This record gives sequence, C-alpha cells and structure tokens, in this order.
Amino acid sequence: MPIVTRPQGNATIQTVNLRNLHDELGVGRDYATWIKERISRYGFAEGQDFVIEVSPRIGENPLGGRPAVEYHGTIDMAKELAMVENNDRGRQVRRYFIEAERRLRQHQARPEMPYFLRRMVANMNNVPHGHFSILNEIAAMLVGPMEALGYTLPEHLWPDISAGLMFCGWLRKEKGIEPKTFPDYIHVFADGKREPVRARAYPNSLLADVRHHFQYVWLPKKAADYFKGRDPNALLYLPQLLPPPTPAKH
Repeated sequence: MPIVTRPQGNATIQTVNLRNLHDELGVGRDYATWIKERISRYGFAEGQDFVIEVSPRIGENPLGGRPAVEYHGTIDMAKELAMVENNDRGRQVRRYFIEAERRLRQHQARPEMPYFLRRMVANMNNVPHGHFSILNEIAAMLVGPMEALGYTLPEHLWPDISAGLMFCGWLRKEKGIEPKTFPDYIHVFADGKREPVRARAYPNSLLADVRHHFQYVWLPKKAADYFKGRDPNALLYLPQLLPPPTPAKH
C-alpha cells in the first residue's frame, strides 16, 4: 500500500489513500459510507488527520458527472482505522504501518553523507589503476578529520583544487616533474547539477609526496587563507589538524 509524502503548511506528512485502505481491509460496506461514518464516529479532523482531494473522473463519464473525492489519511489515522476493524486483516494492516513508520524513522535519522565525500565516492572508480586523485587525499586528510571534529565542509568549497594547484607547482619546482604529462579521468559531480570535467590523476609513486606536501606545506601555509574568505568557521578546527612541530636538533 503506497505511502505518499504530501505538503501540510510549511511541513510535510506521510499519507495513505483511504480508498486503498478500505480495499485492503476488505470492508463489506461501500467506501463512501464507511469513510464518512468512521470520520464522524472517531472524531478525525480534516487538515490534521486527513486531507480531501477532489478531481474529475477522467474517462469514466465523457458527459461529465460528479467529481471523485479521495481521502488521504495520516499513518496514525490509518493505523486506528485498521485497529477498529477488530479482525485479523485489520491487525495485519496495522502491523504493516507500524513497520513502515519504523523504516521511515530509520531513513530520516540516517545523516546524509557530506557533499565532498559524495563527490569522492562518485569518482572512486573513475581514477585510472595505479593512480590517485587529489580529491581522495583531501577527503582523507582534511574533510574527514574535520567532519570528525564537528565541521562539515560546505558544498561550494572545493579545497582539492587549491591543494592540487599548489602540489603541481611544488612538483615542478622541487621534483622537476611536469604534471601535465599525467593521465586524466572524467570527474563527475554527485548532485548532477554540473557537467563532468577532466581532472588529473597522479601516479601512486607520488602518494608519500602529496601527503607530506599537504601536511607540511598546504595545511600550515595555505589552509587559513583558503578558508578565511570562504568560511571563517573552519578556522576554529584547522589548528587541530596541524602536524606536531619537528623536534629541534641538538
């Protein structure tokens, strides 16, 4: 039996078509008589326990006629209607709605994965074998640890671009490596609102370099400037990610 989300003021409610419920319960009386009697007898209120939808019976009477009136009740109303039938079928239907509510609560309680991490998951299989993406490394070294500290990176921030550009400059200057020679991959966006782009993939032989560069170059020298003009709230968490100072040599 379908459960449909409907607007109610500034919120939404989960509803059931009470005609379908009538059929599921196997009620002997006709639907219109049954629903009106139940609403009156048990004090159900329109706008609180149910909503009424009026629509023409398309195709049933080409010459016109009375419109169809559909009652859509809340899950609580549906459970009560099933219970007062006081038969095995009513009890089965009531248990169905109890289980549906449990699943709904579980779904609502499950936090949505932050957008940056959804980007990472969406692209994990796109990176060529034997290579890594800056996106994955930033997720592991910056976004994930900040999430654990209580900070969620806003969707419009992509620090992987800043870190990637800085790392490429470092490779050219310190290693004599031209990153433009590396392969690229199709980078997709988790929300589907942007067209895919081509992004650079880096050989796994540079994993130690990118991690060292992030911890000892980008994080202490660039991160604060990056976040300052984009989301100053992040500045409270950055110091906790900084590596310990290198012990002085004696």
